[in-house]
Amino acid sequence: MSRAEERTEWRFACLIVSSLLFAALAVAVVLGVTDSFDASTRSGINRWASPNLTLLAHALSFIGSVAVLFTLTALTAAGLWLGGRPRSNRSGARWRGAPGARCDQPLAGRSVLRRGHDR
Repeated sequence: MSRAEERTEWRFACLIVSSLLFAALAVAVVLGVTDSFDASTRSGINRWASPNLTLLAHALSFIGSVAVLFTLTALTAAGLWLGGRPRSNRSGARWRGAPGARCDQPLAGRSVLRRGHDR
C-alpha cells in the first residue's frame, strides 16, 4: 500500500469516526441524556449574567450577521480580483507534463512550457 492510499484511508477513518460521534451525540440529545449537562451549563452562565455581558453578546453577534459577512466577502473578492493571483515563479513560466508524456522527450510529445496562469 502506498503512502497516498494510506493517507486516503486515514481521511476516511477520521470522517467515519466523526460521523459516528456526531450521530451518537444527536441520539443522546434526542433521548434526553444531556439534560442535566444542559441545566448545569445554563445555571453556570446565569451566575455570570449581567447587563454588560448581554451588551457584549449582542455586539459579538453582530459580527456574525449577514450584513457584516456579506461586506467582508465582497471586500475579499474585490481585493483578490484587483490584486490578481501570485505567479508560481518569477518568470511566470512553469513546466507541465501531460499524462502519457514521455520522459526521454521533454519538449516533444505532450510536455509543454506554458506561460502565465493556466489553472
